[in-house]
Amino acid sequence: MSLIEATIILMILFLLTAVLSPAVSDYVNDARQTKGKEDVEAIGTSILRLLRDTGLPFPVLAAGATPARTAANRVDLFVSDGNPPSKIAGTGVASAGTGYIITANREWDDTDGSGDNIANMNAHLAYNTVDANGLTTTYTLVTFPAAGGPRVGLGWRGAYLTGPIGPDPWGNRYASNTVFLNPSSDATVTGSNFDAFVLSAGADGNVSTDMEGNGLASGGTTAMGDDLIYVMTGSTR
Repeated sequence: MSLIEATIILMILFLLTAVLSPAVSDYVNDARQTKGKEDVEAIGTSILRLLRDTGLPFPVLAAGATPARTAANRVDLFVSDGNPPSKIAGTGVASAGTGYIITANREWDDTDGSGDNIANMNAHLAYNTVDANGLTTTYTLVTFPAAGGPRVGLGWRGAYLTGPIGPDPWGNRYASNTVFLNPSSDATVTGSNFDAFVLSAGADGNVSTDMEGNGLASGGTTAMGDDLIYVMTGSTR
């Protein structure tokens, strides 16, 4: 092969790369968006199945032989594996004491291991085991009292998803504000007032969705920025 022929071949390859790169990039971005949308829906559906099987409050955190079924004994924030996303101002429930939050002191960028009310999805949805906080989630060993006597037949019937769960296509974790699946007596919020949803922060890694102003004003949370969300239930139920 002569130098001229090699140069021509290289020029053709460079031209093909220049033409095809944007198309390939668009295809990769579309594939990531599709996977993210499918994942948040699959996780949301699995959380609702777990809720159906185990009852309220969601999920039960074992605190001894007879775990107290109170608002304080629950998971406020469900997280998958992956990096915590960043968050912009105004993406939670307004509280004069702590700013924009999910509830109490839980925020979107909190991770499992930083608080007893923050739990990894794997321990509840995939393995029914113990997460970073040491929360016992063997639901079959827990009694589920209700008005009129024990509720029969409740217990963990997973696996609801094949673990490990996450991260999202951009390396960040999925998160779900599961506290709002449980009508609570928080000083600042009531569960039925806000949407419970599964969220991916999207390609930019920033949680942009305002679940208070946007959620309440529209009667249901709408994803903002490039966030991907799957609404499980909320203010419209």
